[in-house]
Amino acid sequence: MTLGHFTETKQFGSQALASYQALEDIGYQARVKNLLGLAAMKSQQHDSAAQLLKEALELARKAEAKEDAAAIMDNIGELALQQGKPDQAADWFLKAMQTLKADFYPDSPLQKAERQYLEKTPYKVDLSIYLNDLLRALLAQHEQSGEEQYLQAAAPWLKAGDYLIDQLRSAHSDAGTKLFWREEALPFYERAVRICTAQQATADAFYFLEKSQSVLLLEALAEADALSTIPDSLQQQERALRRQLNRLQLELDQAGSESVAVVLDQALGVEQELERLTDYLSQSFPVYQRQTAGAAVIGWEPFQRNYLKGQSRALIHYLFGEERAYLLYANGQESQLLDLGSSDTLARQVESFLHWFSAPTLIEQAPAAYKEQAYALFQKLLPISGPLKAKALLVIPGGPLAYVPFEALLSASYPGTDLSTAPYLVNSHVVSYSFSATLYDQLENNTGSPVMQAYAMAPFAQQAKGSHGTLEYSPVELEAIAAHFQVHSFRDGAATRQAFIAAMGQAGILHLSTHAYGAYDGKQPYIALADSSIFLTDLYHWDIPAELVVLSACQSNIGRLALGEGVLGLGRGFFYAGANSIVASLWNLNDQSASQIISAFYASLAEGQPKAAALQSAKAKYLQDTKVAAFRKSPYYWAGLTYYGDSKPLKAEGAGSPLWWAFGLIGFLVIAAYFFGRRRA
Repeated sequence: MTLGHFTETKQFGSQALASYQALEDIGYQARVKNLLGLAAMKSQQHDSAAQLLKEALELARKAEAKEDAAAIMDNIGELALQQGKPDQAADWFLKAMQTLKADFYPDSPLQKAERQYLEKTPYKVDLSIYLNDLLRALLAQHEQSGEEQYLQAAAPWLKAGDYLIDQLRSAHSDAGTKLFWREEALPFYERAVRICTAQQATADAFYFLEKSQSVLLLEALAEADALSTIPDSLQQQERALRRQLNRLQLELDQAGSESVAVVLDQALGVEQELERLTDYLSQSFPVYQRQTAGAAVIGWEPFQRNYLKGQSRALIHYLFGEERAYLLYANGQESQLLDLGSSDTLARQVESFLHWFSAPTLIEQAPAAYKEQAYALFQKLLPISGPLKAKALLVIPGGPLAYVPFEALLSASYPGTDLSTAPYLVNSHVVSYSFSATLYDQLENNTGSPVMQAYAMAPFAQQAKGSHGTLEYSPVELEAIAAHFQVHSFRDGAATRQAFIAAMGQAGILHLSTHAYGAYDGKQPYIALADSSIFLTDLYHWDIPAELVVLSACQSNIGRLALGEGVLGLGRGFFYAGANSIVASLWNLNDQSASQIISAFYASLAEGQPKAAALQSAKAKYLQDTKVAAFRKSPYYWAGLTYYGDSKPLKAEGAGSPLWWAFGLIGFLVIAAYFFGRRRA
């Protein structure tokens, strides 16, 4: 109860002030009792916790402190869950919500929740927490009783919770959004997918999977599009503030205890200035307001209709939650929702598998052990009923699965030791990746313009600099591009940051054969150029509308894994900047093997193959090449490059593309006809 509220209801005077102070003292006692009750809960002293929380609730009611009362009710419900009484827990969680919203409709957790009762409440954050707890209780009741009514009762609560989350996210600043998303929204969506999986509700599961997957990236892309609708001067002002805020947030991560308060104060000041500017833009430019209102996700029916016809392509969509991992597998004829078990167990299995790629000789030294583990992980990640019939696989990884090279998994047990003939997925399937199905849909519908020119940079083709050694196969990659496309090549000292900035707005194909840095530790990923580097934060503020970006560099698609955002690597940065497709690496590439695969990749692109299929074809040819040494058939040498983007071929009009040759042939025939006609005359 606030002083302002008290003066609205009583005449303010010494007696009123004394009454107010008495209520405040009672409220303080309620909060202390609540904390003591939580401590008793934590130490499993259930009887003591129940008594303390009961006393705390009586005090909170006496103090007319409904927010404290609701929080205490939620804690009583939590205690009931600990004691294996989910029915009582559900009642208390509902009471907590009713306390904050007097006209809240349901009288029972099994009654339908109406969204309109949540629209005008000032307690959206608290309600979202209590609603999430109610879902936990309903799930526990289902598991305890086996009755479907509890899962059915959860469905409308899921819709109400999703609505609350959308409202909260739109009201938060950038930093606040990320914090809220990680702490509250992601556990909700994990629970939602769990409920949908138990009911095999594919359409709802797909929706919640999409809401949990890279929504912050989708919103960032929407904001970038919205900027194009406002004057240049305001665009520059908005971008300058975002650059400044990003810089301060990086400083905050690295600041010592003596400077953290100063940096935090500066960051809050810039954030407030940015919020004032975006409020002005929303009021002054209706198109900007509409485009930044939130990222709508694609629905299940249009996605299935447009991209999963028949059995030619399958969607493999994961959620890697705090507690459990889930899979939605679907093609045009069937769908399966699967619980993959404990997230911790799966994470350990993934970490063990990825260890094989930490050095080039590990797989070669123990091929049988690798193949056994690669098949075991395939069975864990794709435990579908029936064979994997689709030839094209769209993988939307979650959590640490983003680091897994699915092409290097084995689809069957293989006792042999020959590294080239194992049943790798790359030999039977075209694997492409996306941050979300919604982003994939956007890329598929991005018509763009034909690729007129390629820009290729190789800053270490013939010279080393500092810790960056010479990449002797970089010239091979540049020659492979030039054999098929019109290309502007920048080698050694010419491959500067300024040259990159000048090229990035014109390049249909942007090829970088260089050194890069990416790690899981939160340090900024970067791409090395002759005179400086391109950092991930640079990409967040540039416009790079390339049809294809190829990062022939080590670790160019790894970075820190951020909940709700995915892998914060260079590949994500180029998508943020506007690129339509990315080829990037998951570990340290072998220069020679990478150049051979990339050369074959460009040749297949020039023949008109879709980009993902062109990369798969290049890898398969590499494995079949008898000139490649046996030890280089290890997945370490060919599986590191992955493709993110649409399923279309390159819209190319380059020097060696089929369209270029068609125009050349027409020109030749015209000239020949002219001379032949003159000769006859």
